Amino acid sequence: MKQLVTMATIGLLALSSCQSNEKSAQLQQQQQQQLHDATKEELVQAVAERDELLELLGDITTDVQEVKRLENILSASNGMSETPDRRQQIQSDINAIQQALQQRRERLAELEAKLEKSSTSNEKLRATIASLRKQIDEQSVQITSLTNNLAEAKTQVTKLSTVNDSLATTVTSVSNELEQSQAQNEDMTNAMNTVYYVIATDKELKAHGIIQKKKVLLGDYDKNFFTVADKRKLTSLPLRTKKKVEIMTPAPTGSYVIAKGADEMWTLNITDPARFWSLSSYLVVKVK
Repeated sequence: MKQLVTMATIGLLALSSCQSNEKSAQLQQQQQQQLHDATKEELVQAVAERDELLELLGDITTDVQEVKRLENILSASNGMSETPDRRQQIQSDINAIQQALQQRRERLAELEAKLEKSSTSNEKLRATIASLRKQIDEQSVQITSLTNNLAEAKTQVTKLSTVNDSLATTVTSVSNELEQSQAQNEDMTNAMNTVYYVIATDKELKAHGIIQKKKVLLGDYDKNFFTVADKRKLTSLPLRTKKKVEIMTPAPTGSYVIAKGADEMWTLNITDPARFWSLSSYLVVKVK
């Protein structure tokens, strides 16, 4: 009987020991799985943070290239040779970059906050964040400089436009004065070259007061009886008569010739206009 009790006791102890070992193994397995899951989650989070940083780095690099492009445009022309529409487009590009930089700064701050809460410590990521923040700050300074340069160029263009308008007004005024002066000179030249002639009988000349007491062009006479001409063009004057003619006004000898044509009509040929008209701008030819 004692042997049976002893064997039963040993059996219970063995069974209890087996159950205890089994529970311990299960607990250890659960702890290992939890540790594995935690490590895996941290790894996924670290990879996500790295990818986000790489994406942000790419965006910032694009911004750097765009800032350089705008700097080159403004440096090449000082912003002054650009048209108003082109300057407006540059200003729009600058505003877009400013907004993009603000968004990059906010994303960087969010990423840094995540990294601070993360259980993993990655000094390389922290260094990358610091470098990106520095680049964003530098770009902000460059954008401010670009904005100032564009505003200065706009001011210079406005000043130049005002100067150009003033010069245009001056040129117009001078041009008008020159035209008036030229017109006056032309009028004076025409007046200096204007001559008057009449071809008529003695009776007609006296009737119009051109001949008075055998004197020519004394007192009042009918100026409307004369034909107006330009001495620069008047080199030959048909007298339209076969009768004898006489020049009553002073005319230097050798400055003209009176000759008959094939039709027996007299023609006055002025061979030296300057000398012919030097004594008088009036020519009176009397038909006898």
